[in-house]
Amino acid sequence: MNHLNFFAEQLAGRFPVYATLLDSAKRGLLDMIYNLGLTGLFPGFAHFMGFVDNQDWLNAAASSRTPAIPALSCGSVPSHLADVDASPLAASCSWRSLKCPQN
Repeated sequence: MNHLNFFAEQLAGRFPVYATLLDSAKRGLLDMIYNLGLTGLFPGFAHFMGFVDNQDWLNAAASSRTPAIPALSCGSVPSHLADVDASPLAASCSWRSLKCPQN
């Protein structure tokens, strides 16, 4: 879990709004940085990073270049992210679309 904390700190340093993002967005970012590493995610996905900065989730998902990876939705959270805190609302969200039910 220490490596996930390290990655979360790196994401928080790169994205000033990281703490306020939906848990599903945090999980998606953690998944990407876990698989790509710092040097793979930050310089390799410049457009994606800009979309995340602007919280433009549709374009972020489109530019993530991961069409074969299923959405991070309820029941499909990768094992390395299973312990990442998530609220019940975020658990029903999809990283690829970030369409969440409204209360």
